[in-house]
Amino acid sequence: MEILTQEKVQLTNTAPSGAVANMFISPLATLGSLRDRPQWLIALLIVATYSVLVNFYVIQRVGLERLMTAALQSAAAIDPQTALQNALGHQTRILFFQGLSTFVGVFVTAFVVARVLWLLLIVAGKDLVFKKVFAVVAFASLFTNVIRESMLALTTTMIRDLDRLDLRNPLATNLAFYLHPSGAIATRILMSVDVLTIANLFLLAFGLAKVCDRLSPRVAAAVVVVPWLVWVGASLLMPSFS
Repeated sequence: MEILTQEKVQLTNTAPSGAVANMFISPLATLGSLRDRPQWLIALLIVATYSVLVNFYVIQRVGLERLMTAALQSAAAIDPQTALQNALGHQTRILFFQGLSTFVGVFVTAFVVARVLWLLLIVAGKDLVFKKVFAVVAFASLFTNVIRESMLALTTTMIRDLDRLDLRNPLATNLAFYLHPSGAIATRILMSVDVLTIANLFLLAFGLAKVCDRLSPRVAAAVVVVPWLVWVGASLLMPSFS
């Protein structure tokens, strides 16, 4: 009887739903288990669905007009008032495409990140199945994005004066939230120094070191951090916002 119980617990832990739950209880052990049981679909489905639900809640709570006004502030070439009126006249379409882009974007982003990391590992001479890298990216995204979206929902729920909410940087997880830099470049640099982003980088590096044979933590960290630094540098060349 005891043996059957232990086998049942083991099967539960190896099931996709068990891995998802364990990611929030023991994330490092869960990432290590992906070496033998790489799975990604359920993790990304949860992230995508939860992100869409939180986005819809934030839109309902904050209001589409306030969100559009904040988004149009940086678009100098567009007449904000005209664009706002057009947007409010097509709310249903906007909400549909917002939800669709958010849902699909989770999968596309995870795939691109996993492909970049996988290619860097191939260049480094590591023969690794892409599915394992994709699984690591999916579960790291599950952990950090669920926390981030939950914080966003909680923030918009708890704050009384929604006009005080900085819609471009609403969470107190990065340096820009506290230092309030005046320049766009400084803002982006400080926004990149984010607790959840650093946690995601750590989980990616740890997970890759676990699923890839003879991959040292130092090399795994370099594979993760270098493309992130390139992305941060490239973002500084994008059109500024104020």
